[in-house]
Order: sequence, then structure tokens, then C-alpha cells
Amino acid sequence: PLCKENAKEIYDLCNEKLKNITTQSLLKKFKVDFLCTTDDPISPLSSHGTYDGITVAPTFRPDRLFNLEEEYINELARTSGVEINDLSSLKKALEARVDYFVSKGCRITDHGMDYLPGADSKEEVVNDIFLRRSNITEEERFIFFSHMMRFLGKLYKEKDMVMQIHFATFRNINTKLFNSIGRDSGFDVIRHETYTDRLATFLNDLNTIDALPKTILYSLNSNAVKEMAVIAGSFRNVKIGPAWWLNDNLIGNREQMEIIAEYSTLGTFLGMLTDSRSFSSYVRFDFFRRILANYIGEYVERGEYDYDSSFALMEDICYNNIKEFLKL
Repeated sequence: PLCKENAKEIYDLCNEKLKNITTQSLLKKFKVDFLCTTDDPISPLSSHGTYDGITVAPTFRPDRLFNLEEEYINELARTSGVEINDLSSLKKALEARVDYFVSKGCRITDHGMDYLPGADSKEEVVNDIFLRRSNITEEERFIFFSHMMRFLGKLYKEKDMVMQIHFATFRNINTKLFNSIGRDSGFDVIRHETYTDRLATFLNDLNTIDALPKTILYSLNSNAVKEMAVIAGSFRNVKIGPAWWLNDNLIGNREQMEIIAEYSTLGTFLGMLTDSRSFSSYVRFDFFRRILANYIGEYVERGEYDYDSSFALMEDICYNNIKEFLKL
């Protein structure tokens, strides 16, 4: 245990170890095949490609779009080469950027949202909201968001991309410190309302018109995982992701596995990911695998699961399932 007597020794030892750690050494140590960064639609993607056998591909994350900031819309127009003057041209610009991302190896998208999409609205209603974007209500902004999520879902299906949805966050609850040091500073918490009925409706709307892409679901509120599991079971190629963010701990990971095993199918679980944007966070995969091995091992010890089959099960969860899901 770290204490006053050994602090200096440990400090010096850690610094010595860090001298030999690089991004490349971490990628090789963890035997990474395919690495996905998180990128805004206006990103140039100038550093993506294959390096020493490792593919670095982008992830399409259009969260900033829904703020409807004029500067951002102008930048999207510039990078896409499409003049944006209405809703239709906005959609053409987004499709152009999606095509560019796909050309750079993109296989997956990501959406972080506090709320889930509501009912869809007519094109002319949403177009009017977009044209008045500098002076709209929060309700109108939500209508725009709900419509565009359906458009993007259909687009992802056409391009054979995976859609990730992260929801149930309550952002920046400490106004005083938010004003002092800004967003993403540790003041985001678990949202009580999860609106999983909206999730079911959203997925069904896309599925009804054969436009539901492969989808992975995450909720910051662990109380929604059971609902997510049974909703996913109603649609082909909709999966539950690992315990996310504040739930990515010993208890949270264990509970996620238990719920997937009881309410869904553990053998189709897509395993662990890290969205911390830090190469050193790959140790979380080892953390996850130890919890998984312990959980499955308990079934084997009780005689409820076959010993030899348990290895194949863990290999699928940790590697094969996501590789197949992304068609890598």
C-alpha cells in the first residue's frame, strides 16, 4: 500500500517505467487489431490509416450538430462542400461527411444524449425549425433532434454502419464550478428518467421501414439495463454494450453480465470497450476480463456450465463477437 515511507521509491520506479512506454508499445502490448477514434463530422481525419498492422479508423459522432450553432453549420458546409440553406441541404452535407468517414475505414457511429428521441415530425415542420435555429425553444430543438436521429439511423443502415446510443446523463449539475472551469469537469451524473419507451419506439420506427442499423445500447442509469435487454431481444442486431462510465466498476460490470445472462444472451455479448480516449486505459480490458472469468468460473464450479465451453464463450465475448459485428 502506498504510504509516506515508500512514496518516493514508488514515484521513482513509476517514472522509470514510463520512460519506455509509448503509444506504439501499448498497442503492441495489448495486441490491438482495430482502433476507433471518436470524431466530429467536420474532422479532417488526416491521421487515420494502417500503422504497423494496426488499423486506426474514425467513429462518426455528430453530437455538436444538435446545438445548431451557426458557426458549426458553416464549418460543416465548408468541409462537406455542400451549401447549407435548408434541411434538405443539411442532410446532403451530413451524407457527404458520412461517405468521407467510410472512405477512411469508419465502421461505427456514436451518439451521446441526455434524452432519447421522441416522435417524428413532418419534414416541413423540421425545416422551419432549422431555418429559425437562432431563435427556437428547447421543445423545437428536441423535435429537430428526434427527426435527425431517424434520418441518421436510416443513413447508417444504407452505409452498413453500426449505431451506438449512450443515454441517461444529467450534465453539469454544479453551476458554480461549471462557470469556473467548464464542461466535462466531473459534474455529470446519472439521470433518473431513462425514457426506454422512447427507445423502443425509435428502434421500431426504423425497423418498420427496414432502416434499423446494427445498434449497441448503453445507459448511465443501470436501472434501464433490464428494459434495454428485452428491447434488444425484440430486434435483430440490437445489442447491449458493457457497463458504461460511472457503472464501469467491479459491481457495475458484474451486474451488467448478470442481467445480460438472465434477460438476453450472454454468448452474444460484445464485451468491453474504452471510450476514455486514453491508450493507457486499455488496462480496463484486463479488468473486465478478470470479472468475466470469475463470473463464468462460478457457473463452472457449480456444475451449471461446461468447463471446456467456457473458454470459447469468453473468447467470443472478448474478441470474436465484436469483430463479427463490425465485419472486420
